Amino acid sequence: MTSKIVFHVPKNFIENYKEQSHLALFAKIEETITQNGGTVEVVQRDARLKIENDPDAAALIDDDNLHIVENGWMSAPNVLNATIAYIPPFWHLDPKGVLCNSVISTAEYNPETIPFDVANGMFQRLRKRLVEKRHSRYDQPSEVEEIPKNSIAVFLQGGLPEKQGNAYCTTEEMLRTVHKYSKGHPIVVKAHPISNQIKDAKILSKLMHEGMEFYPTNANVHDILSRCSVTVSFNSAVAMEGFLHRKPAILFGQSDFHHNVETVKTPDEFPDALSQALSKEGGYAQFVYWYFAKHCLSLDEKEFEQKLLMKFANMGFDAKRLGLTQERKPHILQDAFHISQDLTGTLEKQSEIKSCEIIEALKVTESTNVFVARINNEKAIIKQFLHDNAHRTVENLKKELDYIGEKMGHGNLQVNKCLYAFPDEGIAVLSYAEGRRLGDVIEKSPPSKRMQLVKKSGNWLKKYTRPRSRSAKFGPMYWYHLLQDISTDHVKDKTDKALCLRMLENLRQRADTIKGCKVIQAASHGDFVGINAHFSKGVICGVDIQGEHWLPIAKDVAKFLVWLQIYSPIDTDHLTYGIASNDWSAMLASEIISNDEYDTTLAFFVGRELYWRFLEGYNTPKIQKNARFSIENYLENKIRF
Repeated sequence: MTSKIVFHVPKNFIENYKEQSHLALFAKIEETITQNGGTVEVVQRDARLKIENDPDAAALIDDDNLHIVENGWMSAPNVLNATIAYIPPFWHLDPKGVLCNSVISTAEYNPETIPFDVANGMFQRLRKRLVEKRHSRYDQPSEVEEIPKNSIAVFLQGGLPEKQGNAYCTTEEMLRTVHKYSKGHPIVVKAHPISNQIKDAKILSKLMHEGMEFYPTNANVHDILSRCSVTVSFNSAVAMEGFLHRKPAILFGQSDFHHNVETVKTPDEFPDALSQALSKEGGYAQFVYWYFAKHCLSLDEKEFEQKLLMKFANMGFDAKRLGLTQERKPHILQDAFHISQDLTGTLEKQSEIKSCEIIEALKVTESTNVFVARINNEKAIIKQFLHDNAHRTVENLKKELDYIGEKMGHGNLQVNKCLYAFPDEGIAVLSYAEGRRLGDVIEKSPPSKRMQLVKKSGNWLKKYTRPRSRSAKFGPMYWYHLLQDISTDHVKDKTDKALCLRMLENLRQRADTIKGCKVIQAASHGDFVGINAHFSKGVICGVDIQGEHWLPIAKDVAKFLVWLQIYSPIDTDHLTYGIASNDWSAMLASEIISNDEYDTTLAFFVGRELYWRFLEGYNTPKIQKNARFSIENYLENKIRF
């Protein structure tokens, strides 16, 4: 039976929830699910779903579907609770509750596991968006107001924490306590913009009539936060915003960010809490990163869909159960989810791994699993080899990447690094290559830019192979005989069958002609094509390197050029050995191989790659068409030596 996603939202928003900023997560989930063949239903949220452990709430949830409750406090195997996590665009999508009731409240926080340089990027982006622009979740005055320096900033919440039962005292008691132990600090008080401000104003007026000194203000929160020494509230989002100003917080209520604040349960605890808060130094960037990047969904992150579907799978609602019928990557398959769980368990047993969060499965096969993950809070690639020689594969991979990484670890021609290797487990953790696949960038580039990128690709290969190369005599028959073993039974068209025979004969004649010619061999990538390199900000980063492969350099050059010709061709009739002449010229302009190999080894390997691609992708119309066109041109070239 196919399951649905059921949204529980307030009655007023059933018809227009997609237009509400405070329900933006629901709109994005609906888009993700429906575009992939799933079903979303929207119903009115029952008030009992907002009450923790309400005995009647379970009866409101059917077992067959996955329910997402706006501002819910419902804990059930098929329920997720959703709301903004203090600072947009971050959201809770939580199996226990939201805000102070989320699972983050019981999570263990260890700042030593979060490198500052990793956390600071996100921290500075949030500061730029919120602090520098003086923006907050709710509208703030644009006028700048002078706030007493070194003040205690108290942010009221209109009695809601008291009503929900997560406040340790009343608003009046909190204000009296802060005043009593303020140690001469001015006390600035701001009411919540959408709370019961009249009630808060009456309390404040009463205390001021008793002679207590407060500074009521409606100033922009960032003006207050920039001047105060500490924030005080029950569990206000402004405490989180205060972290962006590196200001400590004291809470008089339950919260799910208690790990980075001082919590006061009784008035006599406040003096010590104030002293501790005022002496706090640093750690704000690490906590902000841990809270939001590790535990929340961001509507802006590239991996939103992957994380969302992985979370659904974790609840037992994988792609098949949700009826997601479009062809999709393995990251939403149930087997990938279970494999990722096992892999996480294995990695977390390693002493070097402090944290592991798998984001997306790129490849799940009987011999190899490849996942995108965050390892020790750094984005990375996990490769798990499952074949009999997995131990040696990981050792060879690490040895090669350690060696070549010393020569290509910086600059605009790089390789990804081996961060950790666990040969006994058949696992390697590699650095994540940013940017887009090189082949995609080349395909979408104008002619002049394409030529620059192809030449740069030749430079990458030259830099990789130059330190370990040797001259030898070419033995082409080995490579020719490998082609003879490839079956052509699936080629039913008589014309194509004849084309294969003509190509094989041509390659045999070439092999006889160039036997014994000079060839440069090198320790090479072995599979340097457009999908095995990434391009970002002028940098080419080669990936999928698995060991030291001694091969003719011409073979790697031919493989790259043929891959481009088959998968990202130029619309041109000007070809050289079946390769677009512009690509051919641009690659050779890098001087990756010498002139005397153009018509010998390179021409031979281009023909070999075209033949193999034609047969390997024959059942794919695009590949068949492109390879046929190139082979026909290739056969028009005379054999020269």
